[in-house]
Amino acid sequence: MVKLMVVDQSPLEGQAFEHILKKNRPNISYAGQAFSGKTGLELAKKTNPDIVFAEILIPEMDGLLMAKKLKEFFPQILIVILTAADDLNFVEKALRIGVNDYQLKPISHQDLLSTIDTLSAIINNSHLNQPLLSNKIPRCYKELLKLFHTGSIQQIFNLTDTLLSELTVESGGELNHIRTQLINLTTEITSAEQNVSLNGLLTIIYKQFLNNIISAQNTECLLAAFNKFIEKAASIYNQEDHSYRFEVISRIQEIIEFRLNDNITLEGIAGEMFFTPSYLSRLFKKEIGKNFSDYLIDRRLEKAKILLVSTNRTIDSIAQETGYENANSFRRLFKSKIGMSATEYRSSHHQQNSIE
Repeated sequence: MVKLMVVDQSPLEGQAFEHILKKNRPNISYAGQAFSGKTGLELAKKTNPDIVFAEILIPEMDGLLMAKKLKEFFPQILIVILTAADDLNFVEKALRIGVNDYQLKPISHQDLLSTIDTLSAIINNSHLNQPLLSNKIPRCYKELLKLFHTGSIQQIFNLTDTLLSELTVESGGELNHIRTQLINLTTEITSAEQNVSLNGLLTIIYKQFLNNIISAQNTECLLAAFNKFIEKAASIYNQEDHSYRFEVISRIQEIIEFRLNDNITLEGIAGEMFFTPSYLSRLFKKEIGKNFSDYLIDRRLEKAKILLVSTNRTIDSIAQETGYENANSFRRLFKSKIGMSATEYRSSHHQQNSIE
């Protein structure tokens, strides 16, 4: 009989699982609940479960570290992260550890039962005993990295086509095995690049790939997401990267326009976009022709000029609307950059309109 265990600090989670299993899946044995990562390991060693549903946000040892240790102790155990933590970094770590699924709370009874049924089928499927292909990817990615630097796009595609065919056959089509190996491969491709500019561009498409592969529900979608990553990566290595640089700069400009009244920093934007501030600073200066801080000031003052001539709002209000908490600092900056005070600018524009 398949045994299922829960690790969550809320007693209600375990009670809900026990009730659902008794009512809907009496063939699944409920192995109990642990309330921390540490006790989760202890309970697993006592009960030897086949399936573990675990929250990430648990005391003593977080759910991801516990999952990693469980995989070391019980290589065949199936783990589902069922969590309130909607964080892409958590998803990436979980899939690299080799968890079988990542679900967000709340989850419907129907989806929960469907997940349990899928895992039960895997347990009873003979292909689970096949190797997890952990040795195949490392050999191939080194050859693939070499082709990115010295080969043609067609050679890259030929190698990836062969690799994907082998992965699909040897995994028996098991979705999570393929997903984990593709994440390992794309991670290696991205992290191995020492060129800061190329690495930054690869990081963009790597994050896009993760978003796509996490939501993939079948092998075809997995392979399509990987092929898209490879196609974009090959274009970057072949110096066809203008569109990616344009994409980065356009995104920065969008953030600035939407947050002109906020405390915008280059460091903050770099963190959001998974770049280092130094790389983003160099890229921005190269593509725009001015540094980030000067561009931000220019955009704020342009907005201030529009508000001065199109509204009757006070100078203090306009200062706050354009990201300056200190109105006096705004006044000094405006006069320094524009050549006249904000009040003079408003008056001169109104006088010009009246003459016209």
